[in-house]
This record gives sequence, structure tokens and C-alpha cells, in this order.
Amino acid sequence: MPSEVAWAMVESSPDGMLLVDEDGVLVRINQQVESLFGLSRDELIGSPVERLLPERFRDRHTSHRHHYRSAPEPRAMGAELNLWARRSDGTEFPVEVSLSPVTTPEGQCVVATVRDVTARHEAEAEFHAVLHTVDSARDGVFMFDPDNLRFTYVNKGAIRQMGYSEDELLELTPVDIKPEFDDRSFRELLKPLVDGEADSHTFTTVHRRKDRRDVPVEVVLGYPEPADNGRPRRMVALVRDITERVEAARAREASEAAFRAAFEGAPVGMAIADFSDPSHRQITRANTALCELLGYDTNELLALGFAELTHPDDTVSSQEWAHRAQRGEIPRFALEKRYVHADGHEIWVWVHAAVLGDGTANTMLIHVVDLTEARRARRDESRLRVLQDRERLAEDLHDLIIQRLFAAGMGVQSLQGHLDDPVARDRLQRTVDELDRAITDLRSAIFRLHTPGTTAVRDEIESTVDSLVSSLGFRPRLTISGDPEKIPGMVVEQLLPTISEGLTNVARHARATAAAIELRVGDDIDLTITDDGIGVDPCAAEGHGLKNLRSRAERVGGTSGIKPAVSGGSVLTWHAKGRS
Repeated sequence: MPSEVAWAMVESSPDGMLLVDEDGVLVRINQQVESLFGLSRDELIGSPVERLLPERFRDRHTSHRHHYRSAPEPRAMGAELNLWARRSDGTEFPVEVSLSPVTTPEGQCVVATVRDVTARHEAEAEFHAVLHTVDSARDGVFMFDPDNLRFTYVNKGAIRQMGYSEDELLELTPVDIKPEFDDRSFRELLKPLVDGEADSHTFTTVHRRKDRRDVPVEVVLGYPEPADNGRPRRMVALVRDITERVEAARAREASEAAFRAAFEGAPVGMAIADFSDPSHRQITRANTALCELLGYDTNELLALGFAELTHPDDTVSSQEWAHRAQRGEIPRFALEKRYVHADGHEIWVWVHAAVLGDGTANTMLIHVVDLTEARRARRDESRLRVLQDRERLAEDLHDLIIQRLFAAGMGVQSLQGHLDDPVARDRLQRTVDELDRAITDLRSAIFRLHTPGTTAVRDEIESTVDSLVSSLGFRPRLTISGDPEKIPGMVVEQLLPTISEGLTNVARHARATAAAIELRVGDDIDLTITDDGIGVDPCAAEGHGLKNLRSRAERVGGTSGIKPAVSGGSVLTWHAKGRS
């Protein structure tokens, strides 16, 4: 081949080519060398080859060159040497170099072929960075051949998960570590990926470690196309140890089961309510005790909200608490209130509501405790205190007051024999008789103190109202403020007939559909009976019933009257002195 043709081929090479004599001097270079190093042919020819190297490598390269000259032999590129070259601007770049000794008329020379491998280095660096990231991952990464299923790559996460060494895992297949699969079932799992019907598949199973312990895992399978078309296509499995998730789920299930058992078996009423609308408070779950307390079956109760069950007199306070909880101002609240039973009677309860779950206050856990027995016990305790006070008063009257009156009477009577004036003797005798009558009256009072009535005032009031429900055709709303047990007995004797007479008048004359009784007990006693009937004529003459009401009020130092209500109907007022 003519030398001109041969050199033309050298000039067209994509790699840099240099001819170096035995002294290390550049004899010839192609144009790619000029491009690689940023130096012209004239600048390089006659220069030592070390000019193309970073300064830190030049001395060492001279030594290597002398050693090579003593035993020259061809050296291919990629001989696992980390070689660097230097451009004219001082920048360095990685290269691969092949050496071929040749004999020329000028003597022994070496042809060096130089290739810039910057792109490959960057790709390898990126690959190693990705590999480091993959190896640093907690999750396991497994690659395997879809034909023989043999693992071809496992990361350090996979090694940690399985307890095998890398070499041991590369001798296994997914079927070897998945006791829930055999070869046929696992290949059926892969089939949609192999056939291109799916991009990925996620499933949970268990992996059996080298120590024979089974670990729950979540597996994401994929079948990506290789970046290099010349490389074989592999299955990739990303495997996450879900032991903590499974244990948490089991603990949650156990907790939920315990909650369900405690909820359903609780001796007190329990419910879960939606407070997103605090004016309604929809019941979403209720236990048996609450159903029995309120007189509804489960389905009936789940169709209601707590607002519908609340006694009208407690609606405002209940909604205020509910709104505060829903706004997140308070995490819980408790109050004593009344619910209305399915049959219409009121039930005193203690309610405790607490935010449940995520803390948004839209879901509340409600406890409802029946206070019927507790309130009865409180009434009994109050009555016991009254009885004890009466006993002490009776003892004092008997042991002190009566004895003093008796002694005074005896003293006055003894003076009668010393008086000559018949008028004076007669007056002394009348005084003694008055003392005797006073002693008799005190003994009667003592007897009454020892034998009080057995019915609480509140019960008597409620019984009076209950007795008139059938006549009215509806149940009037009763509200009592203060302690009715503190009402003096003589006032109670007038109060009960007044309530009965007032409601009877409503039933006979008012044509009402609703009525409300409000009793306020303080230093004085105030009774108001309001109805929504046809009202009263303020100019009409006072009837017999109204006269009776006024007369009963006057007996206890009070007043009574009736007038039209602002919104229709009538309002009866009755006032009595609390201390007569």
C-alpha cells in the first residue's frame, strides 16, 4: 500500500495517532491529535511525548517508556490502566492508549493510538453513583433472567434482607426464596409482563431467609427495556420488608377488636357521632346499652342525631359545647343533661364527649351514663338531711322549750294561792291555760316533725303534671330551677293545687297544643304556666278558678294573675313568699 494511502487512513481515524521515536520524541501526528490536545502539528512535532501528559505523571512515564523500549510489544486499549492526558489549556481528560512497536528507516518507533474516554468515564461514574444509591437502599433489588429465573444481580439491601451472601443469592431463583410459589405459579405471575400486557405488577408474599425465617414482603415486578440494545432483558424486582407494617396492622386489628368488644359490651351507653354538623350530631354507631337506655333499636338510633334526642330545655347549652369542640377549642367536654326517651319521658344523663381519631373534632366518642338512680339517691340524701334536722329540732323543742314552758306554768300557778284579788287569780289561770295549750301545740308539732311526708316535692310536682297529660292531649314541658325540696310545706300545699288548676284551665278553655311550666325556687317561689292557645280577654270578669289561684297565693303572702302572651296564648303567674 502506498505510504500516501496509508497516511490518509491514519488522518481519517477517529482516534488520535502518534509516531514516537525511541527517544520519546513526536515524529508524526494525525489531525485528531491536534483536535484532542488543542495544539498544532508544528507545535507538537519534535516535542517529547510527555508534553501531552499532566506534569505529575511525566517523570514516571519517562521511566515506563525506557522500560518498554527494552522489551517492546503490542498493548491493546482497555488494559485496565487509568491514564490521563493534558490539553494545551491545562485541562485533563481520561484516555485509553494502545501501543504498537514498528521498525522504520529511522530506527525503532512506537505508534500510539489515543482515545478520549471522557463520555465513558462519565457514564461509568453515573452508573457507579446509581449503583451506590441502589446498594444504599433499605429495599432489596433483585434482577433475574425470565427464562431460567436465575438471579443476575442483587443489591446490598437484598443481601441484608435474605441473610445470604451475594454469591449464594446468585446461585438461586425467586422460587427458592418464595415458599408460597412453585415454578409454574411464579411463571404464571410473570406472564403478563413477558407478553407486554402489563408494565408492572405489585403483590405481597413472604421471603424465606437463609435462617429459615419467613419475612413478609411487598414486591414490585417490572420488565424494563435495556438501555443498551445489545444487553439481555432482565426482570427487576423491588422488594420491601413490610414486617413493621404487618405487625402494626395486626396490633391495629387487635386494638379495634378490643374496642369493639368494650364498645358493645359496655354497661353504659356509648356512641360514635359525626360532629361536622354540630347542630345535628349524627349518630354513626351505637351500642346496646345506649339503645336500651333511649328505647330505640340500632337502626332507629342510627337515623337520628343527638340534637333530636336532647330535651328542648338543654338544646342551647348542648349545641354551645358541640360547636366549641367542632371548632377545635376543646378536645372533650362533659355535662349533665336530659334526653327524651322514645316513649316521650325525660331521662337525666351524664354525657362525656371526646375527639376520636385524627383530631379534627368531626368524629366524637360519646359516653352516656343514666343518672336516674344517682339523682334519686341525691334526693334521698337531701330528704335524709331534712329528717335529721327535724329530729334535732323536735328534740330541742321537747327537751328545752316545753320543759321551760311547763316550769313557767307551774310557777305562775303557784302564785294563785297568794292572791286575794279574784280578777288577778282569774287572769293567772287564763295564762296557765294558754301555756298548757302552747305545750299541746308544740307536742303536736313535734309529732309532725317525727312523721314527715314520704314523697319528695319534685316527685309530687311531676306526678301532678303527669296526671293531666291525658286531659291536655300533650305533655307540657316542665322546668325547675333551684331545689324544690327547700319550698316550705305550707307553700307546697298551695303550689300543687295551683299547678293542677292552671293546667286544667288550659285543657278546658285554651285549645292549646303546647304548654310550658317553669318553677323558680329561690328566696321566693315563682310559677309560670304558658300556653299557645286562644289567649284571654283582659276585660273579662275573673272566674271562679282564677279567684281560687289568687286566694291560694294570698294565703302564703303572694300574688297571682293571668295575661295574654306576646306571641299568642296566655301566661299565668303565681308568686309566693319563700319564708313565711
